[in-house]
Amino acid sequence: MSRVPYFPLSSTETSNAVLKESKQIRGAKRAVKDRANESPHSHSSPSLEVETFPGDEGDHHTVSQPAKELSLLEEPARNVKGEFPTDQTRQGALETNYQNLLRHNEELEKDYAELWEEWKELGEVLSNLRARHQPLGQLEDKDLIQCATELRYNISNLSQQWPEGGSMKNAPTEVPYLPYLQAITPDSSSYYTLLIDPDRRPQIIEAFIWRVLAGELFGRFCWAGEEIASSVRDLTKWLAAISESDPSRNSDLRMWTSKTTELLLETLDVKDQETSDRLGLLKRRIVEQIIRALEVPENSEQGIVLQLDDILDKALDLDRDFSQQVAKWEWKHSEFDCEGRLAFDQATMMSDERSKKKRPRVVQLIVSPALVKRGDANGENYDLETIVMKMGVSFQRFQR
Repeated sequence: MSRVPYFPLSSTETSNAVLKESKQIRGAKRAVKDRANESPHSHSSPSLEVETFPGDEGDHHTVSQPAKELSLLEEPARNVKGEFPTDQTRQGALETNYQNLLRHNEELEKDYAELWEEWKELGEVLSNLRARHQPLGQLEDKDLIQCATELRYNISNLSQQWPEGGSMKNAPTEVPYLPYLQAITPDSSSYYTLLIDPDRRPQIIEAFIWRVLAGELFGRFCWAGEEIASSVRDLTKWLAAISESDPSRNSDLRMWTSKTTELLLETLDVKDQETSDRLGLLKRRIVEQIIRALEVPENSEQGIVLQLDDILDKALDLDRDFSQQVAKWEWKHSEFDCEGRLAFDQATMMSDERSKKKRPRVVQLIVSPALVKRGDANGENYDLETIVMKMGVSFQRFQR
C-alpha cells in the first residue's frame, strides 16, 4: 500500500491556522454555554479538548480533532517498528525494484526469441504447403519433352528444305536480326561463309531460327499479347533479381509465375479474338524479319512463311506450357570464349558428326540450344540442374 505524500507546512502557516480555528471554537463555546444557561436540560455538545500554549498566560487555545489529524499528516510514514525510513532503506527498495524489472525484461526477451523461432518454422511449413499445392496446367516431363522434340525436328526439317536460289551476294548490314546471325559463330562475320555454302547452309539456318526464338519469344510471355507481356516481363525481372540475391526465394518466384500464367489464361479466354489478333501481328513481324535477313526468293517465300508460322505457333504453345510449370524450363546457348573455342562436353552436347581424332574435339558451331530444367513440381531442388535435351553442335571447320 502506497504512503500518503508528506507536504510539511511552515511554523507560521501552522500557527495561523490553529489561532484562526481556536477563535472560531471559542465563539462556538460561548454560544453553547449561553444556551446551556437558558436551557439546562438541553443535549450536551461535543467535547472539546483544551490545550495551553506556552507564552500565552491566562489564555487557553482549544484545538479540534481535525487540527490533530492535520498534524499527523505532516509526519512521514513509519515502518512496522515505528521507525522512519532512511535514505539507505529507500535506495535498497529502488535497487530491488530495478533488479525485478531486469529479470522481467530477460523473461520477455526469451519469450520473444521462442516466438520468433516458432514463426520461422511456421513460415517454412507454409511455404512447403504452398509448393505442394500445385497450380493447374502441370504437365508430365515426358509430355513437355515430346513437344520440345517436335519443335526441334520442325526447325531442322525447314532448314534442310531452305531454297538455294536465295544465296546472298553480300553480308547483310542493315537488318534488325543481324545480331542473331553474328552470335552464331565466334567471328561475327563467319556466318556469311556458311550461308553461301550449300552443304553448311542448313546448319546456319537452323542456328539462326533458334537464336531468334530465344531472343524474341522464349520466356517473354508473348503468348499473352505484347501489351500484357511487357508488364509481366518487367515484374518478372524485378522478382528474378531478388531471387538471385536470395536463392531460397526461387520457389516463390516460380510459384508466382505459374499462378500468374494460370490467371492470365483464364482472363484471355474472355477476349480470345483480341489476343489472337495480337499474336498474328507478332508472328508476321518475326517471319518478315527472318525472310529479310536471309533473302528468301519470292517464288519460295509462301512455303517458307507457312512453315515458319507453324514453328512459331508451336514455340508459343510450348513457352506457355513452360510458364505454367512450377519447375523452371529454359533454353540455353553456351557462349564461345575469347579465342572462339568451345570444348565438346558429352554430358551436355550432341552431334551427328563423327570424329576419328582422339584428341578433344572443339565445337565450331552451336546448331540448337540445350533444354534445361531446374527444380521439380513440388517447388523444391532449384539448386539441381537437369539437361533434358542436349545442345546440338558441329565440329566442322569453315573458311573465314
